[in-house]
Amino acid sequence: MAWFNSIETLSKLIPIAQILIVILTIFTIWASVHRGNLEKQEKAKLAQEISQTKSITEDLTQKNIDLDAELKESKTKLSDLKKKTEPRSVLPEQKAKLAQLLPPSTTFQIVAACRLMDTESYNYAEELIGVFKDLKWQIGKTNQTFLDDIQGDVVVAITEDGQRPVADRISKALNEIGIKTSYETIRKESISGIQANTVYLIVGARKLSH
Repeated sequence: MAWFNSIETLSKLIPIAQILIVILTIFTIWASVHRGNLEKQEKAKLAQEISQTKSITEDLTQKNIDLDAELKESKTKLSDLKKKTEPRSVLPEQKAKLAQLLPPSTTFQIVAACRLMDTESYNYAEELIGVFKDLKWQIGKTNQTFLDDIQGDVVVAITEDGQRPVADRISKALNEIGIKTSYETIRKESISGIQANTVYLIVGARKLSH
């Protein structure tokens, strides 16, 4: 009788177990589907974040490229401005070559002239005239006066026609080392106290476009 009751009880439990299995199966399917949806959402969110990060990175990279280009341009402009405004100077290699190209000293002296109150031109004139001094030319005191402006850096002016061949060689030598020497007529009144038997090395003001 007890065995029969056990069978009866078991037969009643089986439908319940079956229902539980069905519920468990449905829950498992739902959980799996829900997890799949969550994974899809997470993947979509992650993909969106990656895309946004990539876009930001590309923007920053482009900005860095633009900033680098602007920096290079600024450095170039600064270098050009420095070249245009820094005092002129005769480089050692220019002095050495000029000494080789210049004619030997003559019976007449050479004098530098520059504009009054123009310290840059005066210092440049002194550098140039120093090369002639080293070659034992007769050197006069640099003439600071109310000069008219000149087109080039230097004008070689003569006081006698016989000085022309030497003056031409001086002009050619200066041009060869990169110092722009022009042929211009200089008003006698623009140089005070002109000395006879003298070649004048007239140094113009610093050109900003130089």
